[in-house]
Amino acid sequence: MAFEGIFQFMSKLPYYSQISSIIGELFLRISIFTFALFIFGIIMWKFYSTLAKRDLFKINISSYMSRWEKAGEAIAFFLKYTIVFPLYTFFWFIIFSIFLIFLAKSVTMEEIFFISICMISFIRIAAYYKEELATDVAEVIPITFLVIFLTDPTFFSLDIILSRWEEFLSSFPGVLSYLVFTICLEWFLRIIYLFKVRIVENQEE
Repeated sequence: MAFEGIFQFMSKLPYYSQISSIIGELFLRISIFTFALFIFGIIMWKFYSTLAKRDLFKINISSYMSRWEKAGEAIAFFLKYTIVFPLYTFFWFIIFSIFLIFLAKSVTMEEIFFISICMISFIRIAAYYKEELATDVAEVIPITFLVIFLTDPTFFSLDIILSRWEEFLSSFPGVLSYLVFTICLEWFLRIIYLFKVRIVENQEE
């Protein structure tokens, strides 16, 4: 049965047998599966609705520094593209890598990190070029994950999950170099964008 691994995974959840004896195992399985899809949907919606934007979110420090408005704007600009935006992008890089770890079971950790940073970087570059393109690409990724999840009976093999998770934890210190890359990428994209805006403004004048 294709979902046997999923059902076995569910049966190991706390209080599974007690609750199933009350509402029935079928209803409990449906409830758990539906809730898991709901959580997955929220995570993926956050993924493509934020990462595909050129400006991930607004940071306005200057409003709290009225005496030094220009200094506040400079600090906000520096924090956004050196710390906040890269960390936020790096966070989704980690989430993306975790999904790939369980989906691509024969791929090494180094290859997974490489694929993940390339995909995340592609979405960020696309967001600066055209946000609609970035959104379309980012929307396809969750659907692909979901299709593989529903058609791969070994996805919820507990032994494989634990083994891959241990591999990920042991390889995690090596991903810090990717954080440096996200910082450089955000600065490069922002400089190119500001340069483009300045050219357009000069042409309009």
